[in-house]
Amino acid sequence: MAGEPHSLSEGEIDQWMALSAADDPYIGNLVATGDPRPYRTSDLMTFNRFRRTRVYQEVFARYEMRHLLVMAPRITAESLVLIGLTRRLHDFSDRETQALHPLRDLIATALDYRAQVTAIQARIAAGPPGAPPRRATLTERETQVLALIATGHTNDQAARELGISPRTIRKHLEGVFTKAKVPSRAAAVAWWLRQPRGHTRR
Repeated sequence: MAGEPHSLSEGEIDQWMALSAADDPYIGNLVATGDPRPYRTSDLMTFNRFRRTRVYQEVFARYEMRHLLVMAPRITAESLVLIGLTRRLHDFSDRETQALHPLRDLIATALDYRAQVTAIQARIAAGPPGAPPRRATLTERETQVLALIATGHTNDQAARELGISPRTIRKHLEGVFTKAKVPSRAAAVAWWLRQPRGHTRR
């Protein structure tokens, strides 16, 4: 409701979420099916029925918001991220709804990446005091690949920089994952940045 003349207070937002959990059609569908894709309220119930819900009467009617389009880019046991669009005059079209699908996927990927980075940072910070860093001998090429990945290069960009194929880049990264015992690019970079230099072989 940002930008409205009378924006919702923190207490009103809490009340809105409590009401949404009770009778909001999108939340009800999300809980029942786990389907986080974008849906219009009209996909789930008629406007007349929605108008009789408490969440409409106590929240949306206040702003004359008749039509909603909602999606959930992230839903886990610990967090729920909802993004919603509202309209006063006319409902969202099929085309507008479909246009949000790739956007939802993009936001979901970004949120998942941020969660992975946060988890890696937490594990690094919680490491045993004084524990020596794990050492693994990387090849010169594996080190070059990691150096490029660490500066934000994609596999294709790193391949062009080194004059090799993206498939070869993937093979080098798989070798790093095995040696460092890490599951992903982000974890490999975090591991590599903690290593003492001078442990590569040709």
